[in-house]
Amino acid sequence: MDEYPWRKRDVYDYFSRPAEDLDADLQRRFMATIDLAWERIPFFRKKWTEAGLTPADIRSTADLHKLPTTTIHDMRASIESAPPYGEHWAVGPEDCDSVMTTGGTTGFPRPVLVTREDIGRITDIGARIWSMAGVGRGDVAQVMATYSTHGAAWIAHWGLQRVGALIVPASSGVATPTVRQLDFIERFGVTTAYCTATYARILAEASEARGIDPRDLGIRKFVGLGEILSPSKREALETTWNAKAYDLYGTMETLAWSSVDCEASRESHGALGMHIWSDSQIIEILDENGEPCAPGEYGDLTFTSWVSLAGPKVRYRMGDRAALVTDPCPCGLNTPRLLPLAGRVDDMLRIRSQNIWPAAIEDTLRRAAPEVGDWIAVAERRGPREVLTLHVETTALELSEDISERVVREFKAATGVKPEVSVVPIGGTAERSGAGKVLKARRIFDDR
Repeated sequence: MDEYPWRKRDVYDYFSRPAEDLDADLQRRFMATIDLAWERIPFFRKKWTEAGLTPADIRSTADLHKLPTTTIHDMRASIESAPPYGEHWAVGPEDCDSVMTTGGTTGFPRPVLVTREDIGRITDIGARIWSMAGVGRGDVAQVMATYSTHGAAWIAHWGLQRVGALIVPASSGVATPTVRQLDFIERFGVTTAYCTATYARILAEASEARGIDPRDLGIRKFVGLGEILSPSKREALETTWNAKAYDLYGTMETLAWSSVDCEASRESHGALGMHIWSDSQIIEILDENGEPCAPGEYGDLTFTSWVSLAGPKVRYRMGDRAALVTDPCPCGLNTPRLLPLAGRVDDMLRIRSQNIWPAAIEDTLRRAAPEVGDWIAVAERRGPREVLTLHVETTALELSEDISERVVREFKAATGVKPEVSVVPIGGTAERSGAGKVLKARRIFDDR
């Protein structure tokens, strides 16, 4: 608790300290991380030396920009040169508690070494998220992420243990069928659900098929994972379940949940952004040339993080498109905030000279056709033409023609691109998207 306070009141107390005290604490943590990287991590020592740097060149966060950024490609190269773990660790496997893996969103999952001390820090940051969402003793929390080498379920579980909630470790719909998940929710009086927004929708549909209104099941809070929770998707989730929806951002690369909604941001469906735990990381937003973006401007989300001291990250470009703001938040918590993500950099579709992001597609669909459920977008080339097809699911198949017309009209107005629309039954896109079967359903496909 001295290192990372997790109770909500202690979090507010910490971030209410004078700016100079917070900065002094940040500098201490940052420089300890840099010193560790120079001394014990061959990957960083080599990379920084090749850039012409010495330890004397980095004396505070003001020097952070001097350090080269790193990417997923650097991690893969590190693993290839020193398999199976790579050279980007401060410890060896013999000093670790467990080995986890990344989610494999882009390429084969990469190993993540975890020490017992790391787990303590991860647990406190995880508990901070639950505490900010008002979850604690008296709550029954169902974890609907797969308990596997990926850390999503474990980080949630450890944090829930710390705040004193009763945990239903159901795992995902792949391990525990949806009908059994609903049985657990009913029988155990679940009040808090941890799952993707897509799976929340699948649960609601299964509940309605049983003749049960999801709002009567008693879930009052959803904490999302693994997907971009757009404002429209949040609003739909909250309406369907009569529950509060909180978004968080976290990565296996950093082993941390870096940010979460406060109540003020939740009430605005995330418009105010997620509070960043700036005692555990520094977040930069960089443009394609590696220069800082202006506040509110979207760019590449870049992490420097020291929650995991087995493998800290320094200027690691996540490949997620995000924006940062620092103006005061109505809730009073004085931290930078991460605005709703626009999607992964490699998920952007460029159609007829227009950049189209997953979040824009999501919001457009919700505005044009609220009865639409899941969807995928497929870009393909037909002769000289580039064609974008939106495959959308709905129970209202009798309205297919009307839905198509509304989506085409709204999408063309919003993006300048006229799509083709294919209306399919519920579940019709799941085989390709992986919805309900994988942690992060895939929505964007470029078949050109």
